[in-house]
Amino acid sequence: MNRVFGNPEGERGPSLPEAVVAVSARAGRPVWIPDDVAGTCCATIWHSKGYARGNEVMANRIVEAAWGWTAGGRLPLVVDASSCTLGIAHEVVPYLTEDNRELHAGLTVVDSLVWAADELLPRLDVRRRVASAVVHPTCSMRHLGDEEKLTALAGACAEEVVVPADAGCCAFAGDRGCCTRS
Repeated sequence: MNRVFGNPEGERGPSLPEAVVAVSARAGRPVWIPDDVAGTCCATIWHSKGYARGNEVMANRIVEAAWGWTAGGRLPLVVDASSCTLGIAHEVVPYLTEDNRELHAGLTVVDSLVWAADELLPRLDVRRRVASAVVHPTCSMRHLGDEEKLTALAGACAEEVVVPADAGCCAFAGDRGCCTRS
């Protein structure tokens, strides 16, 4: 999702993953994008479309990769899309091999929104705030219980935070980073 709506080639400014890395470093809580991240995903798109075998393959692949990236579960896995966080943290479990269920149980999966609100914001000085911000808590954020983190983070950056009264399901079923079929 972040690649779909991220900066087009030639646009100024960092992508969301690059911004998470930069702001985390500034807050003294460094994160990095693994060199071997290509070819892995949260399996949500496979799950939401009903492709059981693809979901099984990708669910196991991401848990095995995450185990290595997190030094065997000693580091948190910060994920830059809430639908992917939900997928990795919860929805992959039924599709994992027994060995990978044990690995998964040792992982700490953190949404970048929660990472920013809990780990980064207390260590940073917000020097400028915009007048207002409109946020849309996604279905995944709701399932994860992260809606308040979204509004708190937005509130640190804007004088007024608006959550539209009719902010509901986007109907993309996790295909565009919003939610998953539960």
